[in-house]
Amino acid sequence: MNTEIEKLKMEVAALRAKTTPLCEGLAEEYQQAQLRADGAFQAVGHDGAPAHLLGESLTDYRLRLLRGVQSKSSTWKSVELPRRQDVLNVVEPQIYADAKNSVTDPANYKPGELKQVVSLDQTGRRITKFYGDNSVTWAPFQPKVNRYVTGFSK
Repeated sequence: MNTEIEKLKMEVAALRAKTTPLCEGLAEEYQQAQLRADGAFQAVGHDGAPAHLLGESLTDYRLRLLRGVQSKSSTWKSVELPRRQDVLNVVEPQIYADAKNSVTDPANYKPGELKQVVSLDQTGRRITKFYGDNSVTWAPFQPKVNRYVTGFSK
């Protein structure tokens, strides 16, 4: 019975350690990581970068954010990123820039595909841009082409 109580006490202590509020400086670092990733996530079609999870270390959070858009980077898409801050500091701006630039790359769109990308400017206004095949937009307004064939002989 005592061993069960001791196990439960240890589990409660571990859960409390995971749910303790972050100190002010660390909370700001999580916010900065989320802000750096936000534009890249919006560019690839998400509402923004996800928030950190309770108990998630800053390094793990940055890795999770990078892995969310890593497939859009031609340089880094097949690389297993290590859990090292110095490497993340170098890789992070490159992956986010590649993710933002992948939206405007015509090679990423199939014929007939048009994608709406909504972003925010510095004042918080929503800016909507469309990328892909412009013929999709104008197709309903194009006149029907009638072809007449003459000269049938019986």
